Amino acid sequence: MQRLRSAADRAIQRARNSIWEVVNAGRSLRAGASAPVARPPVLAHYPSSDPATHRPCYALPDWMDRSVPWVASLERLYAMPPSWPGSLSPEAGLLLYALVRNAAPRVVVETGTFMSVSTHWIAAALRDAGAGGGLHCFDRFDMLAWAHRDALATVGAPDDLAFVRDALRRAALDDLVTLHKGDSARTIERAAPSLAESGVQLAFIDGDHTLGGVMRDFRAVEPLLDTGGYVVLHDVFPDQCGHDGPRRFLDAIAADERFTVCDLYTAPYNYGMSVMRRVR
Repeated sequence: MQRLRSAADRAIQRARNSIWEVVNAGRSLRAGASAPVARPPVLAHYPSSDPATHRPCYALPDWMDRSVPWVASLERLYAMPPSWPGSLSPEAGLLLYALVRNAAPRVVVETGTFMSVSTHWIAAALRDAGAGGGLHCFDRFDMLAWAHRDALATVGAPDDLAFVRDALRRAALDDLVTLHKGDSARTIERAAPSLAESGVQLAFIDGDHTLGGVMRDFRAVEPLLDTGGYVVLHDVFPDQCGHDGPRRFLDAIAADERFTVCDLYTAPYNYGMSVMRRVR
């Protein structure tokens, strides 16, 4: 079985490389390029998702202390059906938590708050880092009311904003988080004067997953981002997550020498994350 799975993975990788060559050949022809576009390396290690081995829900690791308010609040969120697979997995959350702890940003911007799972991970890391940082969340705050009204009814919340505020209060993280309701790019631009006072050292972009949506969020954040600051994108492997906007954005920005980029695998479903660092 393992040999069959390995052979299938190699076949998928060959197909992925072939598709990449066709797409970029078309780009070269449209651009009138005389030289072929550089081909990415063939990756021998590319973990893929296997739905047969994972149940349709997320669960926190057993070693996490449920007596800590933010951990207990996260567990309650993960137990709700809308969290899977639309929210950050616990494994990806731990990765984001570790990045925030180590980067110790003063100000973090998040687009795409949804149920506030990623918000919990980021704010908890800010709290535990002890650097006095703050998190600004930008979202329309309407997805639960639109697609998961039963989730609101279960907890007695009148709308998405109330749901998120209540979750953050239970987590004892509400003093670190400022919620901004509205179109993320436009709302970031309105908040820019106050954010510019301390700059932004980390941005987590996980809202509109179209190319245009990712680009708008990035363009709104980029003028505020300090040199040495980070931009983290979620759902960067289209063949796993079904969204191509973040990947297309990363392809487009690959030539921008102001940023370095590293793609990261995420378990149990390899939707992937990419970490960009502004170096100029």
